[in-house]
Amino acid sequence: NDPFTSDPSVDLVLRKSANLYLMQSRYWRNRKLGLREVKNLFFLMHAKQASGVFLLTTGIFTNEARRYAVGKPINLVDGIQLAELLDSIHKNDPAPSPSH
Repeated sequence: NDPFTSDPSVDLVLRKSANLYLMQSRYWRNRKLGLREVKNLFFLMHAKQASGVFLLTTGIFTNEARRYAVGKPINLVDGIQLAELLDSIHKNDPAPSPSH
């Protein structure tokens, strides 16, 4: 039983060489993610001995949360950045045409 996949607060586990990264996503369209959510994920990073974390939201982050993440292996991706990322992926790799 993998301790990462069985943790409900981890949505995705990424491994690159010997490094482990945890990702958590939050669907909060009209809500700001604050310092508490960022600190909780940072604590989880240390508990799981991960190299870094990614926190994605469809909403936005508070300034306090952004300031806390500076200089730490915390990657915050808000709804605007997420939409831009998905748009760039779509432009670079358009969906295949339906086959008949």
